[in-house]
Amino acid sequence: PTRSLTVFWIMSNLIISGVSSCQKQQEQLLVAMLVIFSLVNILCCFTDSYTATNGQTYNVIVVPCGSPLCSNLPTDYDKDRVYEYYYCHVRDYIHALVSVGTFLLIIIFTNPIAMCLLPGDAAGTSRIDSAVVRTVPIVVSIIMVVVMMGLGPPRQMLGLQNVPDTCPLPSDRNMGDNPMYSKYPPPLDPSIPEGYEEDM
Repeated sequence: PTRSLTVFWIMSNLIISGVSSCQKQQEQLLVAMLVIFSLVNILCCFTDSYTATNGQTYNVIVVPCGSPLCSNLPTDYDKDRVYEYYYCHVRDYIHALVSVGTFLLIIIFTNPIAMCLLPGDAAGTSRIDSAVVRTVPIVVSIIMVVVMMGLGPPRQMLGLQNVPDTCPLPSDRNMGDNPMYSKYPPPLDPSIPEGYEEDM
C-alpha cells in the first residue's frame, strides 16, 4: 500500500492543512477517501499483468469465482494461458487483507488524521495517546514486511511489470537452445576434429 499511503497523505494535506480542528465536511471527506482507497487496494491485489506473444502487456483481473477478465488478447494461445494460470489463490485474499489493514492502521494512527477523525477535548489533540500514535505505524509496518516475506511477492498489479519493456519476445527466447535448460547436450561443432575435445 505504499503508493496509496503517499497519495492519501498528499490529498489529505490539501483538505486539513493549517487547521487545528476539522469541520464536519472535512471529516466526511476523509472517511470517503478512506473507503475509496481501501477498495482500490483490494482491487489491486486481484489484478495482474500478462505479456502476450506480441510483446504487449495486458491487465488481467482475477475473479474469485470464475474465469479471469482480460480483453483484446491477440491469439487463442494467449487466452488459453491466461485462463489456465491466472486464478485466485489463498494468498491473494491474505495480500488484500494485509494491504487494507496496513493502509487503514497507518493512516488512522497518523497525527493529522487522528486529530481529525478522533478529536480530543482540546483543539489540535486526539483521543489516542501520542505514544500509541508514534508506535502503531512502525509495528504495523514490521508485521506487514514479515507477512509479505512469508507469502512471497504479490501480483504484478495494474501493469507494474518487474521486467523491462525491451525484453525479447517469448518466440525469440527459446530456452531449449540454452544448455542450462535443455534436456539434451548441445550438438558438437562440426569444425572441431573428432577426438580433439578429449585431448583438451
